[in-house]
Amino acid sequence: MNITVTVAEPDRVQITNVAQRLRSAGMEIDQVLEALGMITGTVPAGKMAALAVLDGVASVDEEVRYQLPDPGDEVQ
Repeated sequence: MNITVTVAEPDRVQITNVAQRLRSAGMEIDQVLEALGMITGTVPAGKMAALAVLDGVASVDEEVRYQLPDPGDEVQ
C-alpha cells in the first residue's frame, strides 16, 4: 500500500530520525521530502496503524489515485 506520512511540526528538524523509525516498523521509504515534512513509501496494510503511533508521526494517509477519462471519451 502506498502511503504518505506527515511528520509532526516539532520533529521536522529530525525527519531522518523519523524516517529511520518508519523503516524499522516495516515501511519501505521512497522519498523524504524535508521541505514539506513528508515521507512517502509503501507498507503492508496490516502495519499502517503501527506507523501512526510512532514518535514524530502526525498522520499516515493512504495514497488516493484519480483516473481521468481519455480525451476521446464522451463527457458524462
